[in-house]
Amino acid sequence: MNKLNTMKNKAPLASYSKVWAGAVILALSIGAVSVSADTTLVSETFADGNRGTQNTPNSLAWFSSQTSPANVTTAVGDMVMSGGVTGGQHVVGYFAGAGTPVSVNVGESIVLEATFSPLTSIGSGDVLNSIRLGLFNSNGGSVFSADGDNPGLAAGQYLGYSGRFNMNGAAGNLQTQVIERTGAGGLITSSAAYSGALGTTGSINDSLTVGSDYLLNLTIARTAASELDVSFALSGGALASTITGSYTDSTPATTAFNTVALSYFGNNGNGLDSISISEVSVAMIPEPSTALIFLPLSALSIAMFRRRRKLGYSL
Repeated sequence: MNKLNTMKNKAPLASYSKVWAGAVILALSIGAVSVSADTTLVSETFADGNRGTQNTPNSLAWFSSQTSPANVTTAVGDMVMSGGVTGGQHVVGYFAGAGTPVSVNVGESIVLEATFSPLTSIGSGDVLNSIRLGLFNSNGGSVFSADGDNPGLAAGQYLGYSGRFNMNGAAGNLQTQVIERTGAGGLITSSAAYSGALGTTGSINDSLTVGSDYLLNLTIARTAASELDVSFALSGGALASTITGSYTDSTPATTAFNTVALSYFGNNGNGLDSISISEVSVAMIPEPSTALIFLPLSALSIAMFRRRRKLGYSL
């Protein structure tokens, strides 16, 4: 009788062993999954209808290089840069304090995007300064705090990168470039403060269309302790494809950023008279982390442990 009971009690144990082994195989087969969470630093859609409110991430205070309010106007949903300026003009905003820039660690990327639309006829010239979009570390430079600010910045101040592209009204010579700010001069409209083209596309047989929305994307990825991959892309509208210029900087002057700036050249025959900016965003993209999911195994282990205790077995 005792032998019979012992044999009966062994059967469930063998059964549970098989289930346990199956659970281990199932958990291991699930394997690793990438887990990451982007951090939104800026999500500006001009929903408040003004450009004077600093309330990150939903709103930045934007400062124009022009003194006339007519040059940069806002309404619910967009900011318009216009006014017939014959040279370059810019808007500048801060998403972190001058002393607390956001660091990009190895494996991480910082991504700046801006959605814009040409509102008037595009000049027939071919100028790579048509629109620039940049990320910078103010690094001791003057803080822009009012319209009309466009100080001559010293070398070593507002270090960073900008993307630029030409905006030819005629098809045949559309391209993007990456440039690095290393010298002295104006923040984003001064050519003297920048390197030459570091990464560029060839000439693309395409052009922009008035009234269409386009997306600019400036991505700075830190691939090593002393290496940044920088790319600048233009897409949207009726463009046949995304136009991207890229560059690998093995001696970056900065790996931290707190400033975003956008500039364009006015209606001087080589640019356009006005543009609408409907959205600006900045996000930190972390390095994907790897996590093993053993939830099915853990849940089954608990259930088995309770069942075994009820039957009088020990683990």
